[in-house]
Formats: sequence, C-alpha cells, structure tokens
Amino acid sequence: MRKLRSIFIFATLIMTFTIVSYADTYDIGTGEVIDINDYSNGDTINVSGVVEVTNSGTAVLDVAIVCEEGTMLTLNNASIENDRYPITFKGSGNTLILKGDNYLTSNGSDSDAIVGYDNCELLITGQGKLNIDSEHNGISSKSGETMDISIISGYYEINTQNAGIYT
Repeated sequence: MRKLRSIFIFATLIMTFTIVSYADTYDIGTGEVIDINDYSNGDTINVSGVVEVTNSGTAVLDVAIVCEEGTMLTLNNASIENDRYPITFKGSGNTLILKGDNYLTSNGSDSDAIVGYDNCELLITGQGKLNIDSEHNGISSKSGETMDISIISGYYEINTQNAGIYT
C-alpha cells in the first residue's frame, strides 16, 4: 500500500510539473484592431501597415509588439508591462498615434519601453497620453544605431533610470 501511494504521489508531481505554457507569435496586418486581452503573457505580436491596439480589460500583459518598417500603430488605452521591449519599431516611415491613457512598463535592466532598429524613423502624435516606466531608457535606438524621433503632439510622463529619450 505504501509503495502504491508513493507511485501515485510521484506520478501526480510529474503531471503537475510537465504542464508548460508556450508563448506564441502572431502576424497582424493593415486595418486590424487588436485587443491585448486576447493574447497571453510572453506572446509576440508582429504588426505591419495600419494597426490599432486596445485594452478592453484592466489586465497589463507581458506581450511584445514588433512593428515592421512603415507601420502606423495606434495605442488606444493600451497597457503593456514586461522585462523586454514592449514596443519595437524597425526602419523608416513609422508613426505612433496616442489615444486615451497608455502605459508601457519595461522591468528589464537593459530594456527600453520603445526601441528603434534599422536606423528607425518614428513620428509620435495624437491627443492621448503615454506613460512610460522603465528600468533603462524610455524611448531609444538599439545600441550602435540611430533613431530619428519627431514628437508632434500628445501628453507624456516618462520615469526612467536613465534617459527619457535617447537616440
């Protein structure tokens, strides 16, 4: 009886520890409106074209948004918190439009809230607010690359350990 109980406990422990959650990658294109709450922690969302990101709930999720060259990304009351880069822009012709209150939090010691790759060009506009909390920089280019940022409108609160904007 004791041996059978030990085997049962061991089998239960194995089943408990083998349940693994894998992060997924999604490709989103022009004209789509996505809700952060439809994704899971650790997911990566690759966007191109004109895309709007909303947050219908109160959850702050650990997702990463990667914008291809020429993306027009609208944040509409979105909240993202992670230890990597919440939003990445690549190349030229990118626009970030702010609607409502948006929150980006980067907890990684070497991660910025918004980062630009491939000699990024980024125009930021809109009537919304962007709140950034970062353990590193708020908005910056990848090390060794340049980033051209133009801020036209919007409201900003940037709290960082280093620079608010570093290009």
